[in-house]
Amino acid sequence: MPAATGPYVTTQAKMPYHRSAAPMAAGAVVYGGTIVAINAAGEALPASDGAAAVAVGRALETYDNTGGAAGDVQALIEIGWFAWDGSGVTAGDVGAIATVVASDDVTVEAAGLGLALGRIRELDPVTGQVWVDTGDKA
Repeated sequence: MPAATGPYVTTQAKMPYHRSAAPMAAGAVVYGGTIVAINAAGEALPASDGAAAVAVGRALETYDNTGGAAGDVQALIEIGWFAWDGSGVTAGDVGAIATVVASDDVTVEAAGLGLALGRIRELDPVTGQVWVDTGDKA
């Protein structure tokens, strides 16, 4: 699945979660509801497979730093249980660590591969979406 090109409607579980703020990377756009990563400089950007960053959670809304310097825009990131599209995820993957395919899509890869997002808690049998606990990467 290609990366999101606009806000993504992400279902949030009724589980405790918290919010964190991070400065946006220069020129970055993060769409509301999509997966956010933090780079080595501590700046928020859209999560993607192979990114040199750490996936941290879901963007509360759309943050556009197009044409801006690093830190010109602050992004609010939610950490908790959220449902995203899944590529090849099955019920047998519940309990495994989800990795990022694109800013709105997750999969399961071998340990140490891919950008880890969090532990898979449930696979929705109706929508096929994958519930991921972004606060649990251990």
